[in-house]
Parts: sequence; structure tokens; C-alpha cells
Amino acid sequence: MKQDQLRGWTFKLYNLFDEIVQDKKLGLKRPQIIVDYLSDKLLGTWDKEKRLISISVQVLEEGTYDHVIQVLKHEMAHQFVDEVLQRKDNRPHGELFDIACKTLGIDSAATFQLNKAEDKQLIKIEKLLALATSMNQHEAEAALAKAQELSFKYNVEYKSENFSEYNIRPIGEIRKRIPAFEWKIMNILSEYYFVQTLKTYHQEDSEKPLLWQFEIYGTSHNIDTAEYVYYFLRNNADELWKKFRLSNGREVSRMRNSYINGLFDGFSEKLAKEQKVLKEKYQLVKLYDSKLVDFYHKCNPRISRRKVAYSAGTDVYSAGLSEGRKLNVNPGIKTKSTGRSGLLLTDKST
Repeated sequence: MKQDQLRGWTFKLYNLFDEIVQDKKLGLKRPQIIVDYLSDKLLGTWDKEKRLISISVQVLEEGTYDHVIQVLKHEMAHQFVDEVLQRKDNRPHGELFDIACKTLGIDSAATFQLNKAEDKQLIKIEKLLALATSMNQHEAEAALAKAQELSFKYNVEYKSENFSEYNIRPIGEIRKRIPAFEWKIMNILSEYYFVQTLKTYHQEDSEKPLLWQFEIYGTSHNIDTAEYVYYFLRNNADELWKKFRLSNGREVSRMRNSYINGLFDGFSEKLAKEQKVLKEKYQLVKLYDSKLVDFYHKCNPRISRRKVAYSAGTDVYSAGLSEGRKLNVNPGIKTKSTGRSGLLLTDKST
């Protein structure tokens, strides 16, 4: 593993530690955390005297992101026993350790089998996404660009043999009215993230009004990615709009939709340029998953696609357009309010 990757993962582990402590309300103080070359039988260690958690390079190279979290939590459980429950005996996995594991939400008897990933191409993509959160801007952009290329290559090469590979997932809230600019997000997802999208309705009884929600169709991996991008765009649109409104005063306060439409159009332009480069590299005219389209139409025999056009005639729209052309999709925390997180780990071969 390269030095910048070791550094990136050290920062990532510190961030994970802080998130776990906050989420579980553990009351733990940050120890030292390092990535180290441990023996083959050790995935992690906790040193009470040094207040040091060590995570094996092997976990980062051969495991999944869930493995990393579970190993970190395992060592945090040892720390919790020593510093919160204040163990008096020398038993590393006794009754107090079971209590600590339960507090952290892990199985005290869990074991890990590394290097068992079914699809190593997907593992590589998700490793790069995870690492991008912990590097400097230049390194992060390079990691994200490589992840996008691998994702494109994966979907060029991937051939499903049956409908069981595809799934349906609701996305977004159930609402009376869906803003027009969310159609732009759906178009971005279907054009650049290898899924199909559909607006569906819910009605509790015939006397109540219809409620609306989107669905996305695709492989599990592509649905996960598309869902992450959906919440990333929604949340970043809100944040960027707030900054723009703060900088430009009351005269733009009623132009939120115009700004966000420009933002998403600019982002779509950026993706189109990036995809054009990838199509030329892989000598591909059009990326088309006929099995997914068949699955989509089998589920929805009466549908029509909708695209939303928007006039580019205002300065506010142009400001959003300019900002969207610079927008990068970065991994975040895995919640709907903030988007989805970096998923798996660094690639052993890079």
C-alpha cells in the first residue's frame, strides 16, 4: 500500500472513530490510531498502556468496508472495557467485553473471512470512493475520477443473464408535490448512473389526494450509487443555494428554483463531457443495458419518459449553471440527510 493511502486511511479511521462514538454515545476519548503490518492472524489490536488502536493493512487491502468498521469497533470495545467499564481482571473477551460489543452493536464472537469478495471490480470502485474522503483535494479528485472510470468500465463489461440481478427501490419522500428540478436529478441518474427511474403514486383511499414518489431500477450496486448521488445533489443544492442567497441578498430570495435548475444542468453538462471521454477510450457509441430496459418495461408496461427543459435566461440560473459545472460527487456519511458514504477500501494493486 502506498504512503498516501496509508495516510488517507489513518485519517479515515479517526473520522470513523468519531462517528461511532457520537452515534453510540460512548463517552470514549480519541486514542492514537495507526495502520500497521500486523501478523496474519491479527486484524487489529488495542494497547491500553499506549492508548493505541492498530488496524492491519490486510483488512484494508482484502476486506470490505464493513470489515474495517467491524474490526475498528472490536478494538473500540476493548478500549471501552478498559476506560469506561474499567475492567479489573486480565480476561480480554470476558463478560464485560460482551457488554461492550453489545453497546457497539457487534457480535463479540464474530470472525472475518477476508479476500472473499464475489465481484472484485465493484470492490475496487468502492475502495476508491472511501479513500477519497481522507486525502487532499488533488488525490481525492484522482481517486474519484478513477472510481468513475472503473464504474463505467464495469457497466460496459457487465452482462446480466436474468432478471433476478435487478431490483426496485423507492427513493425520496412520499409527497403531494415533487419539485420540477427533481426530474432533472432523475434524468441525471438514468443518463449517467446506469439505472432507470419512475415517478409512482400512493393513495390510501379514493377520497384522499394522490401522493408521489420516485423509484429507481437497476443492479444493487448501481442503485446504491444512484441513491447516494440523489441525496448528494439534493443536499448540496440546498447548501449552495443558501450560500448564493447570503451573498446576493433579497433580490434573489425568490429565485431558488432557477438557481437549482442551473446547478443541475451544469452538473449534467460536466458528466456528459466526462462520459464522452470514457466512451472514446472504450470505443463505445452507446451504453445500453437491454436486460435492465426489459425488466423496467416488464414492471411498468405503460410508461413514458419525461425530461424537463428550463430557460437559461437569468443571471441566477447562470450562476447555478456555473457552480454545477464544478460540482464533484464526494462520498459522505451514509444517511439520507447527508448522502451516502464511501463504501469499501483501497485497492491492493494501486
